[in-house]
Amino acid sequence: MDLLKQEKGSITLFVVISMLFFIMFLTGMYMLSATAESGVIEEQARIKEIYEQGINDIDNVYATLDNEFSTIKISNPIENLKTREGNELQFTWEEIAEIAENVSNNIKVTNNTQEFTLTYKKNRCTIGVGDYTTLNGKRVRILGFNHDELTAKDGYGLGKDNIYAGISFEFVDFITNEAINSTDINSGGWGECKLRGTLNSTIIDELENKKYIKEVRKDYIETYNDPASVTISNDKLWLLSCSEVWDNGYEDGYGYASAKEGGQYKYYNTINAMYNSNNAKLIKNSYDWYLRSPHYNSSITFCFIHASGACHSSLYRS
Repeated sequence: MDLLKQEKGSITLFVVISMLFFIMFLTGMYMLSATAESGVIEEQARIKEIYEQGINDIDNVYATLDNEFSTIKISNPIENLKTREGNELQFTWEEIAEIAENVSNNIKVTNNTQEFTLTYKKNRCTIGVGDYTTLNGKRVRILGFNHDELTAKDGYGLGKDNIYAGISFEFVDFITNEAINSTDINSGGWGECKLRGTLNSTIIDELENKKYIKEVRKDYIETYNDPASVTISNDKLWLLSCSEVWDNGYEDGYGYASAKEGGQYKYYNTINAMYNSNNAKLIKNSYDWYLRSPHYNSSITFCFIHASGACHSSLYRS
């Protein structure tokens, strides 16, 4: 009996010890499981942190690549240089159109910008007012940047939102000798001119870059002696106005016009154009050239730039 009691005690002790080992095993397993679960959570948190950091780094990398290696980059716009001689543009019209859209997208380039630095297809150059190229064999030059307001904000494509045509050009060589009107009258101003219709139909259809030309809003004086009669036309080709050439004029006007028809282009600002002074840079092929502004004191005449480079007015009909 005592032996049995001793064996029972041993069995009881063994069972107790076994149970203690089992409890410790379960506790260890729980702690291991809890530790493992905690480690997984920490690992997941770290992975998320690294992932988010990686995404940010990727954004920075893409931003750097876009900034440094994009096809077109515009920088260092300058407003006022003492002198600037025009340079020949070494681009096709397709390339010029692409550059113009980027100018339109760039808020640092304004209608007061004289030039900017362009990085294009890994080449760097300077583009500014007075720079020139040819169109249908005729010389054209840059008058200004982000100057003319587009008639539609999607002028550069559906879904886009632009305010200005990026680059404004003018013909230095004449593209027509047609009269501005067929009768001695300026009634209705530029909006009713025969030449306006011709420019925006027959002539534009003949231009090699016609698909790149944007339609813009142009102010014009509807009644020659009424400054309040300024209204708007939508044009792809137009004649310049007095105020687009000169910011001065007769009796607080612009040239010999009674009101302002758009702001002065930067090119004409840089050459110090004065309405009553001859300026060699206003001479085109030694001929007179039309403006769209009616004379402030005449119902039958439009202003023009004389072959000497100053503002005049006269009859213009066929």
